[in-house]
Amino acid sequence: MRRRAGDAVPDEVAVRDGAHGLMVWATGAVVAMVLAATGGMTALNIGANAAGAAVEAAGETVSSGYFANVMLRSDGAQGQPGQSIMGVDPDAQQEIAGILTRSAMDGDMSERDRTYLARIVAANSDLSAAEARARVDEVNAEISQARETAAEAADRARVAGVIFGFIAAATLLLGAVAAFAAAGAGGRHRDEGLGFNAFTLARR
Repeated sequence: MRRRAGDAVPDEVAVRDGAHGLMVWATGAVVAMVLAATGGMTALNIGANAAGAAVEAAGETVSSGYFANVMLRSDGAQGQPGQSIMGVDPDAQQEIAGILTRSAMDGDMSERDRTYLARIVAANSDLSAAEARARVDEVNAEISQARETAAEAADRARVAGVIFGFIAAATLLLGAVAAFAAAGAGGRHRDEGLGFNAFTLARR
């Protein structure tokens, strides 16, 4: 698709042909990225991110409410996520859930909050002070385990993102090399007067 550069020497012609191939490759790459950034893919990504954030927020709320119920649950009592246990002050459940959420954000629960939660659990259940403290420690251990699992999942996602980026960069590099080589081959066919049909017949 490119004419020969006048009386240029063969090396210059090869470089010009290869550069033409790289320009075509770069133009195609830019057009593809623009279409991906401004087209329907962006809307889909925004929707997916919003939905994911909403699900994550809802999951955190349900989890904090669930663990609050676990703390206040008497022996043999059944509590479901987001539901108040019969006979328990809803304000106490909400306060416990708030402390759990804040502790999860900080990464650990302070001794002051542990002691305070143990008092709330003892006052709103049939557990003794020692049993209430043991319940708080048990629930905190479960929350820590859940947090570690989430951190491991985030690390796996980060590694997958790095690998995907490396593969994408390698793919672009291979595309550039292929474009340069193909443009050079096309230039040689042009100079030798080989059309598509002639090239096909020659190979046969």
